[in-house]
Amino acid sequence: TKKASDSASISIPYKAKVLVSKSIAPRKSSQWVKLKYKGAIYYKYVKANVKYFTAEGLDNSKYENLPVSDIRQHIVSDALKIRTKETIYKNTRDIEPGSLDSQGRMRFDCSGFTSYVLNRVMQKYVPNYRLSNGVSAQKTGGLLYTDKSGPFEAKTVCKGSPDFSKLQPGDLVFFDDNDKVKGDCDHVGIYIGNKEFIHSVSTIGCVGIMKLNSGRYYERFLFAKSFVPDSEPVPIGKTMYVVSPWTTGVKVYKDIRFNSPMDGVRLYTDDPVTLEYVTPCSWSDTGESCCYIRFGEDKTGYIQLSRLSDKSSQKEDSEEQEKQSEP
Repeated sequence: TKKASDSASISIPYKAKVLVSKSIAPRKSSQWVKLKYKGAIYYKYVKANVKYFTAEGLDNSKYENLPVSDIRQHIVSDALKIRTKETIYKNTRDIEPGSLDSQGRMRFDCSGFTSYVLNRVMQKYVPNYRLSNGVSAQKTGGLLYTDKSGPFEAKTVCKGSPDFSKLQPGDLVFFDDNDKVKGDCDHVGIYIGNKEFIHSVSTIGCVGIMKLNSGRYYERFLFAKSFVPDSEPVPIGKTMYVVSPWTTGVKVYKDIRFNSPMDGVRLYTDDPVTLEYVTPCSWSDTGESCCYIRFGEDKTGYIQLSRLSDKSSQKEDSEEQEKQSEP
C-alpha cells in the first residue's frame, strides 16, 4: 500500500523453508513475491538477476563423509544438527550458550555458538577441554585443555583471505563484521567445507550457513584458527590391552600434571583397559601421547599410549596355534 504502517520486516535464515505462492506486479528487472514462512504471510522485493529461492532445502548430505578426521566431522555434524532446530541470536554474555528462551529456541551469539559446539564435541574426547566464550578470548586462543607445559595453543591456519587449501572443516573463521570496516575482529563462525561456514549472526537472527568464497564475509575475512589438536584423540570407551615386555609390568600413574608423574599401580601384558581419552601431552622428552584409562574395579590413571594395543597377544597366540593344528 502507499502507507505500510502495519508492516514489519523480518530476516529469513539462509536455507529456511518458505512457500512462494505468486508474483505481484512483475517487471523486467524486479518484482514482489508473496510467500509463507512459519505460518505467516510476507512479501519480498526481488531482483530478476539474483537467485533468492531454490528447492534445495536443508540438505546436509554434502557435509557428510568429508575427507577429514572423525573429530572434525563430528564438529561439522553437530553444528549442522543445531541448524535444523529453532534458534535465535542472543548475546550470551550473561546466559548459557544454547539455553532455551520462553519459546523453546536455543540462544546463541557468534562465539556462544562456536564454544557450545566445540566444547560438546571435544569434551567427549578430552574431558578437560574448554574453549572460552567471547570473540576476544577465541581470537587469542581461548582457554583449552592444559598439560605440564601450559595451555594447548590454537594454530593460525591462514590470514588476510580464505586459503581453502589450508582450511579444514572444524576450523574457526574470524571476521570484521562492523558496519564500517576497521580491521577489528568481532565475529566468528565454523568452517564446514564446500567453501561455506556456519554461524549465529544478528542479521538473520539465528544459526545459518553462508558462503566464504565471495560476498560480504569473503571481503571481511581476517584469519582462521584450528582449535583441534594435531594428534587425533581416540574415542571414549574403546577396549585395549596392555603391552608389557617386562615382568614388572607397566605403571599406571595417578597424576601427570608434573614433570615426573606420581607413582601408581602396575598392569601386566594383556590386562584389558578402557580408554577414556588421549591427549598430546607427555611427561617424557620423547613427546609420546598419554591416555586416561579405566581398569579393574573402576580404577583410573594415566599410561603412555605406546603401552596399549588393540589386540590381545594371548588371542593372537591362540589363533596362531589353531592355524598350526589345522590339517
